[in-house]
Amino acid sequence: MSINQTEHLIEIAVPVVGVPHALTYTIPAAMTRFPMVGKRVVASVGTRKIVGVVTRDARVRAPEGFTLKPIERVLDESPIVSPAQMDLCRFVAEYYMAPLGETLRMCVPPDLAKGGKQDFAIRRRRAGKKSQSRSSGPGVERTLTPEQQSCVNAVLDGKASSFLLEGVTGSGKTVVYIAITKAMLAQDKSVLVIVPEISLTPQLVAEFQGALQTDIVALHSNLTQAKRRDALLALSTREARVVIGARSALFANMPSLGLIVVDEEHDASFKQDETPRYHARDVALWRARHEGAKIVLGSATPSLESLVNVQAGRLVHLQLTNRIGGNGLLPKVEVIDLRARAQHKEMVARDRSLTDGGTWRILSGPLKEALVQTLERKEQALIFLNRRGYATFAVCDACGEIRQCAHCSVSLTYYQSRNLLRCHQCDHSEELGPFCPSCNEGPVMTFGLGTERIEAELQACFPEAKIARLDRDVVRRTGVLQQIVTDMKSLDTDILIGTQMVAKGHDFPGVSLVGVILADTGLAMPDFRAAERTFQVLTQVSGRAGRGDKQGRVIVQTFNPGHPSIAFAKHHDVKGFMALELESRKLATQPPFSRAALLRLDGDVLEKTEEISKLIGVSLRESIKQSALQQVCHLLGPAPAAYERLRGKWRFQLYLRAANTKVRAQVLDVMRADRELEKTIRKAKCRLIIDVDPVHML
Repeated sequence: MSINQTEHLIEIAVPVVGVPHALTYTIPAAMTRFPMVGKRVVASVGTRKIVGVVTRDARVRAPEGFTLKPIERVLDESPIVSPAQMDLCRFVAEYYMAPLGETLRMCVPPDLAKGGKQDFAIRRRRAGKKSQSRSSGPGVERTLTPEQQSCVNAVLDGKASSFLLEGVTGSGKTVVYIAITKAMLAQDKSVLVIVPEISLTPQLVAEFQGALQTDIVALHSNLTQAKRRDALLALSTREARVVIGARSALFANMPSLGLIVVDEEHDASFKQDETPRYHARDVALWRARHEGAKIVLGSATPSLESLVNVQAGRLVHLQLTNRIGGNGLLPKVEVIDLRARAQHKEMVARDRSLTDGGTWRILSGPLKEALVQTLERKEQALIFLNRRGYATFAVCDACGEIRQCAHCSVSLTYYQSRNLLRCHQCDHSEELGPFCPSCNEGPVMTFGLGTERIEAELQACFPEAKIARLDRDVVRRTGVLQQIVTDMKSLDTDILIGTQMVAKGHDFPGVSLVGVILADTGLAMPDFRAAERTFQVLTQVSGRAGRGDKQGRVIVQTFNPGHPSIAFAKHHDVKGFMALELESRKLATQPPFSRAALLRLDGDVLEKTEEISKLIGVSLRESIKQSALQQVCHLLGPAPAAYERLRGKWRFQLYLRAANTKVRAQVLDVMRADRELEKTIRKAKCRLIIDVDPVHML
């Protein structure tokens, strides 16, 4: 069909690999009187029928003789993506160099993205009934401290709109969030609260619900499709005006948005590890500014990025320096030097494990004694180790072969409860077996510590204690997370063991003791942020102790007591550590003093993947040279990724640092426009991933 000036065209974003931009189609004349932008339509892409979202609706002149396809059908009576959501997705797609079709999927429930029926009339009635049932129960009025009230006033009364709320652990940041939310609701505004972990949503929903007596919507990936649709509809129709959820809640349609809260803003979990690879904190800042809303970033250990934004005047720095519980005192932190204990036979004897005949030192003598005292006082303890499983690797005693995943270049983790070896990257599992599969001899020995091993050791040491474990292996089972939190709140659990899931945001007033089994695990990661993350997690987990009426106690076991991450965490010295780390990053021109991108190529064949990664390096270096940006750009690689093979794919990566976002985009855009390189990558059946502002180097 030849396009002329009178025909109506629409542009559609489709979630198809290799189609980064919107595609143009024609629509029947009868549809031209209805708004189309934001609606889902079915269109043919090649030989497939694909559900896409209309991004543009206009009469556009096309070249004579140019043939366009018509759409197959329209799925929605009214737009399913609002103008504000469309703007948000355009920004995310452009900044993070992601296909617009993939980004728009963040706004559409999974079943609707595949062409499911909208059926709004039924769902509106259902959402209304459900939202009414949420507001039962007595309200809880909280009196703000002068420091908390000052922070609330600064947000509500000042001309500024973007804030960093830095508060020591247990200082009552949540109370500040609730007070600001209450003021926003009085102004008939909506409020969006995002948290880094799904495990934090039940606690926050309960606190907000008790204080505000209004409809609170939880929004995260663990919801069923029906519940997710109901939640999104309740928000878009303003039957509910407060949502608490994980990072994806950021894309919810919320008319009259007045406030965004990003709790634990420093957390790396806010960065999505699949397309679109957005950072929820940074996107939240953009959305708040674009929609004229206030935004509060909260943390006891702010990210370096946010501190630099404070220095640049882009964020107003609010501080809570006083603790509410523990008689106003931060927990007392004791550091146990595991190297020194290894030099003394008496200490080694006291530290011996009960679960392997005494060859391992899992709980130091001081930590064991502290646990005994805590249990005698009928108080609770929290034990932290950021590793799952029973043992971190298995090795043959005859040939020395370490059991590795068949699909990934990582060792398999041993789970004693099921006698299984499992890969934490691809979830491959296999039996341990009595003999080594390489030499058919043995025995196969297991080494290293995980939370399952700590649980077994504590049960052996304290058989009368009620012990629970909280990690990703446990919360896979429906309802377990809520039960664990409930048991801790009601003091039905004596000792809780966990990974970083227990370090974030939980408020357990009965916990008087925190034990860190091995503080060094994060320092071994091949990442320039390793020290910052270690300091943050130690400070956060320490803050779980002493939230009741007594000062808490923290015992940290480490082989590196002098490391800045541990030395500063011992004294809760956030300012001192951050100043030191900022200076180190500045000298190395690492983020936040540069803007980075990680380019990762994966493929089936090692040699071909490496060869093409070198071509990408040549293309990038040529782009930098032609643009005369050698002084403000730095490129490393290609080199094998830390996980050289993952899920059966070989991986190589390049690391680009640029002076600012504009320079970075300029360099990457030239490479992305290289059609010959694109064809070469596609022909080799490789995949190029561009991770803008990466938070991990793995």
